[in-house]
Amino acid sequence: MDGLRFQDVLISFPEAIPCGVKVAAEGGKINLNPDDNYVLKEGDEVLVIAEDDDTYAPGPLPEVILLFSPSEQKVAFSLMIFKFKILLN
Repeated sequence: MDGLRFQDVLISFPEAIPCGVKVAAEGGKINLNPDDNYVLKEGDEVLVIAEDDDTYAPGPLPEVILLFSPSEQKVAFSLMIFKFKILLN
């Protein structure tokens, strides 16, 4: 998995959930939830949550087809805040 960005690692394990990296260059330091752009280096280990240690393996990266440019995407959202008070007698 050397050279892969962590965001690609996240979608590489169909039967497990990657949650961090054991960074070899830093003496085995555990980095939970690394930045999506973190690039795995030689000796790094991916930490996953899985049913068992032999029930998962990385698969090929899924093919992504963009139907529109991310810059063309419009995001709209609504925020509603309600405040209420219940009076008990």
